[in-house]
Amino acid sequence: MKWWLAFAACAGCDRVPALPEAVPGARIGNVELGQRYYEVRSLLGAPSTEPVTLVRLGHARWSEPPIDVLFTSPDETTLTDGAVVIGVGQTVSASRDTVESKYGTSTDRYNGHDYYANGLAVDYGDDDVADRIAVFTPPSEPRTGIDALSTLSEGVVLDGRRIPVVDMHLHPGEYADMAAEGRAFIAANLPPDLQIYAPDLLDRLSDPWARHIGIAEQTALAGVEHAVLFAVYAPHSTGVFSNQALVAILDDARNRTADGTPWAWGLASLDFEGWTPEVGVARITELRDLLARRPDRIIGIKLAHAHQGVRLDDPAYFEVYAIAAQARVPVLLHTGFSPFPGTRDEPDYYDPAHLESVLAAHPDLDVVLSHIGQGDARAVRHALELAASHERVWLELSALGRPSLVDEAGAPASSTEPQYPMVLAEIRRRGLIGRTLFATDGPQYSGAIRNYLRRLVDGMKTAGYSTEEIEAVLSRNFRRLFRR
Repeated sequence: MKWWLAFAACAGCDRVPALPEAVPGARIGNVELGQRYYEVRSLLGAPSTEPVTLVRLGHARWSEPPIDVLFTSPDETTLTDGAVVIGVGQTVSASRDTVESKYGTSTDRYNGHDYYANGLAVDYGDDDVADRIAVFTPPSEPRTGIDALSTLSEGVVLDGRRIPVVDMHLHPGEYADMAAEGRAFIAANLPPDLQIYAPDLLDRLSDPWARHIGIAEQTALAGVEHAVLFAVYAPHSTGVFSNQALVAILDDARNRTADGTPWAWGLASLDFEGWTPEVGVARITELRDLLARRPDRIIGIKLAHAHQGVRLDDPAYFEVYAIAAQARVPVLLHTGFSPFPGTRDEPDYYDPAHLESVLAAHPDLDVVLSHIGQGDARAVRHALELAASHERVWLELSALGRPSLVDEAGAPASSTEPQYPMVLAEIRRRGLIGRTLFATDGPQYSGAIRNYLRRLVDGMKTAGYSTEEIEAVLSRNFRRLFRR
């Protein structure tokens, strides 16, 4: 996310009002959410400094009054006249008592910001004096989205032809449904000036249909033809996005490409929270029924044991593998470390070595090792070994852009290099290209899907993959595995 750092700090904000005329979820002064860039310029004139726009997200500042405006733009690198206001902020100087006497007590507080459910946020300094106030669309309000899928960019072109791409690991969701520690963690990864807009900005990035920066727009920008969206039940870390919510997205009329096929399919999940034998029977039955009822949209199961607080080899949950084998759908499993707070970091929650008992009990099961054990060199090696020794184990390439955190001896790793070059080379050396799948673990930030795709394609070229092998990883292997 280095590109975020290009957002400039405020300059020339000399005259600082106590509190502006702010309407939560609507406007500050005459600058309103939903206005276009040309309308804002007609009100305030040209920005005081050149706006910074990177991958359809732009930030502009005015010194008089000291206002900043966050836009989404149809253009990657400039704010066009049609860029849309999604957030308005203003520099202030007011005590907490003054702010709370006007707006009440916030519903959420972290990273120096107070967030209100009605679309207001306040940035406080160490002296507990408000430095900035901002408005944005509250989570409860509908946003204007796209009407139809956008035309794909050129994407990946090899040997003079465009290669189809499927991103089989994408997360829709609601920011408010994350655990509190998870919200604080993901907001802290935004540049400081944009953290005040976190609830709305991160919702838009995780919304399949959000204009300019939503998941569908990001896949089109990358040239990704099809997506796989995940349900998730991880209330202590990344939050909950239910099977029902996933099906609603997949049944949306916009989920259709020009050739009549779905843009996105889905992987259902299973709620492990409050699990008892009786609860388990009901949830397993519900999942089995969903797989049987919606094979046109639900094409597999996704589990994240480290996020869900369950060991990979806990036999209490083995029935989920049985119904997957019966339905002839794969199970995708999170492997490796997760940076999110609230996840388990013991190896039996994330190391694929602990899946041997699962594979022995369910020989007809296709298993996809998401992230290939990333973060722990031992887990990466175990993932590769497991795939080499079991013909129904597949490897999925997302989240390998970071360095390893633990080395083969179990000690903190010293390398600062990303993991994917080594993993791609090992996949080729071990003859596993035919069971390797491209994925990004997006959306993360605007442009992340395209950025990771380019890195992985370059990595495969460097590792000596042929054009046919690259195409197999990008889409053909997916179609073989998810044969329904």
